[in-house]
Amino acid sequence: MADLICPFCGNLGPEGAPLCPACGGPLLAAGTQVGPLPAARDSCPECGAEIPDPGNLVCVECLKPLTRPQDRAAGTRRDAPRTLLLEFPGGRVTVPPGGSAVLGRDPAISDYARVFQRFENVSRLHATLRVDHGGSAWVRDEGSTNGTFVNGVPAVTGEAISLHDGDLLRLAADVEARVRLGEDTHG
Repeated sequence: MADLICPFCGNLGPEGAPLCPACGGPLLAAGTQVGPLPAARDSCPECGAEIPDPGNLVCVECLKPLTRPQDRAAGTRRDAPRTLLLEFPGGRVTVPPGGSAVLGRDPAISDYARVFQRFENVSRLHATLRVDHGGSAWVRDEGSTNGTFVNGVPAVTGEAISLHDGDLLRLAADVEARVRLGEDTHG
């Protein structure tokens, strides 16, 4: 069987495991990509390997922690815990580091149902958000009727798509929120 690697945190997973033990993201065969990835913009300062996704927390070759150029310039740590904040027209959704949230209109399924109650085009169980302890965030469509979109690109049901600060997350045709990932101030 091929090596399994987490596309969200870069950790190697045990053979046959469906989820990363470090962040809970789906494990994929090495070289498999999740959704459209931006072109490489940097290289690892430790080994010089190309960084295929600027959202990577670790180098995919040597597994050393990475910092982004803007983080180095600002003097912030790349691995600082980050909270996901989304302001939808119906209200705010906040996901702390290590947390997850189910989005949808059914209060028995989603703690955020009140945010989506007036939007009949949002499914009762629409999507799941997750932020790992390192600050990487993703969204997964849960088989919604009208779709989940990141920057206009439709999500494939059951597949996680990385979220980055500034991305546009849309549920159905018109329920939008700008992705904000900021340092955790609660802990």
